[in-house]
Amino acid sequence: MTTKKKINYRRREKLKDFLCVLPAVIFFALFVYYPILKLFQISFTNWNLISDTYKYVGLKNFKWLFKGSGFASLINSLTITFRYTFW
Repeated sequence: MTTKKKINYRRREKLKDFLCVLPAVIFFALFVYYPILKLFQISFTNWNLISDTYKYVGLKNFKWLFKGSGFASLINSLTITFRYTFW
């Protein structure tokens, strides 16, 4: 086998490998990475689901979560979840 044929064979093998992995990459991009990125985008807005309008509020949502009663609710929910999951 000549060197040129070896290179073409390797290139075809790499292409086949890439095409085998491509559906998994697309799946993760659509169903894992996109929702996570969308979650971060939404967390910095005040989004009204009924009228589908939103306003950028920055870290205001996080301040409300950690200073208000929402943080106590979060800790309580996590405690119950971990208790029933691991004990």
